[in-house]
Parts: sequence; C-alpha cells; structure tokens
Amino acid sequence: MVSAISQVGFILAFGSAGFLSDHVFNPLLLPDGALSQTVGQFIGTGQGRGIGLLFVLSGLLVSILGLMIGRVKKIKALESDAAGEARAADVSG
Repeated sequence: MVSAISQVGFILAFGSAGFLSDHVFNPLLLPDGALSQTVGQFIGTGQGRGIGLLFVLSGLLVSILGLMIGRVKKIKALESDAAGEARAADVSG
C-alpha cells in the first residue's frame, strides 16, 4: 500500500511537469513576461526557459525538504538505529 501511494506522487509529478512548464512558467519567462526582469536575469528568457525554472524550483524544494527532514528527531533516531544494526551485522557476520 505504501508503494502504491508513493507511486501516485510520481504520476502526478510527471503528468503536471509538462503542463506547468509550457503553460505556466514559459509565458512568465518570455522577453515581455512577468518574471523576465527578475528570474529571467538568472536563467534567461525565451522559449524553453520554463522547464529550467521548474528544475530550479524543484531543486530548491528538495533541498529545503532535506533540511527539514534532517531536523526531525524520529528520523535521526531511525538513522542511528540502522547504523547500530549494520555494525552488529558486521560484527556477527
């Protein structure tokens, strides 16, 4: 069940990436678009820049998510438990 739920995220991401890139981010990054003077200064303007913005936003969100998850004490405990089990397996094996 967990696997099926996690796969839904991939389906939604793959299904929405093209639409967001072509119909939302590309128009914003055209030479006369709303983001051409701000974000366009960093990644450029014109056709095809929408997917670049999508990649940049995805990278930023994954980085923020990683930092947030790293601060969760339960996840840190899982990590230390797994390291302890791996050491125990090395000693006994």
